[in-house]
Amino acid sequence: METIRILYDGDCPFCTRYVRLLRLRENLTVELVNARESSGDRDAATQKGYDLDHGMLVTYGGQDYYADAAITILSVLATPSGFINRLSAAAFRSPKRAKLIYPVLAFFRRITVLALGRGLIRNLPRG
Repeated sequence: METIRILYDGDCPFCTRYVRLLRLRENLTVELVNARESSGDRDAATQKGYDLDHGMLVTYGGQDYYADAAITILSVLATPSGFINRLSAAAFRSPKRAKLIYPVLAFFRRITVLALGRGLIRNLPRG
């Protein structure tokens, strides 16, 4: 079985529902990692310069996929069943479309977590 690791904002209601409802292929072991908790995954993402306030990080097949690329690989690896999977495939299987849509989703995620009083992840130093 191959492993896919998804480093996402566990305090964002949209992110949490998405990663929990997404049905990935059966031959994958899925590891969900909350980016708000201290972990080796979070530390590695920070060292590589991934700003977790602007996107989730998916590690699969020895490669990192960040932000729009992360949601594209998730939609490619998803099964064709279920409403969330069909919606994800329609919106994000095209890298060009994902690149256009993802920043809007990330913007609304930031607004939502701030409105809920949860703050940002702030894994990278602000200059």
